[in-house]
Amino acid sequence: MSQTRKRRRKCNMEKRVYGVLGISSIMANWNADFTGYPKSMSDGTVYGSDKALKYPMKKMWENEGKKVLYIKSMEFSKSGALIPRTLKSRYKEIFREDIEGKNSEEVLTNLMSAVDVKNFGATFAEAKNNFSITGAVQFGQGFNKYDGTVAEEQQILSPFRDGSKDSEKNEEAKNSTLGTKVTSNEAHYFYPFVINPLAYKELVALGVTEGYTEEDYQNGRVDISKNILKTNTNFYYVQKGTYYAYCHAWKRDENGKKVFSDWSNAYPFVVSAITPDAPVITNVKVSGSTIKVTYKAAANATGYDVVLGTGSKKENGETRPYQYGNHKKLNLKEGTVTATFKNVPKGTWVVGMHAFNRTSEDGKKVFSPWSNLKKATVK
Repeated sequence: MSQTRKRRRKCNMEKRVYGVLGISSIMANWNADFTGYPKSMSDGTVYGSDKALKYPMKKMWENEGKKVLYIKSMEFSKSGALIPRTLKSRYKEIFREDIEGKNSEEVLTNLMSAVDVKNFGATFAEAKNNFSITGAVQFGQGFNKYDGTVAEEQQILSPFRDGSKDSEKNEEAKNSTLGTKVTSNEAHYFYPFVINPLAYKELVALGVTEGYTEEDYQNGRVDISKNILKTNTNFYYVQKGTYYAYCHAWKRDENGKKVFSDWSNAYPFVVSAITPDAPVITNVKVSGSTIKVTYKAAANATGYDVVLGTGSKKENGETRPYQYGNHKKLNLKEGTVTATFKNVPKGTWVVGMHAFNRTSEDGKKVFSPWSNLKKATVK
């Protein structure tokens, strides 16, 4: 099996998806209330909130190096105390810019580049920017359908004594602190969900997002390669992490239907590369035969390549410059946000760029998608 890093065509989804997602909780506590017991309704029905289901998805995306806005992160206060970030601080951390002074179009564009906002939507109210985005992916509450669920309370010991009870007369201070742990013997939660790719129709018209794409949909799916008639296959855009590959054989019966074998052994593999985000060209200025390109830094990038092409073409689903010859600035360092081309011949040039890092095992460049393109005319 080979793992290829190739730019996939971004296709907007057109049809809704409906389904049910199941969570098994064995000697665990999937979603506790403030008492520590599994969350339940007034009639005793155990259920899990949609927030409980979204949290592990957000953690997975964050671990893969993707932008996740609505997740707890910490920072040090001016006094040195460790405190949760504000929404404003989290915005600055993942988008690498302050929200102050930004117009609504810039803020919305940034928000829609965060994977959790792109899927689940957001309520955002900061620095005179107030948005309510209904996500394309909606989950209902997950109700437990197992009749024999019983909450179990276990006592646990701390390795430390309670220092607040220190006293020569207080024997309790000499002992480790007691605590409790609550689990369910067994529970099976079922969450209904719907994916509506048209949820962002108005935002697409405003130009702040390309809409809900097949790539967005794939963020939460298991990749499957079907109908392979050879002994190897490729998976594209595998994010950083540890994975397990499985396969099974099949043949067709007399009615033409597939008859499958058992599943193979699990084959573990690790993807170490992280694909940087695409950079954004913000300005192109022409002065005589000099072209100065200004761009915005991209997440997960350690460098940038900027080129001037004589035209553009579509390749692997994206538009990129071509025939740029020696008109290129390569290996611009992280933190650099301009590229200057001197003695550029007369004509109209297509300006484009991509970010890169070297997180692959062999040290080769791992490229981002191409940036937006801009034209520059030297007279």
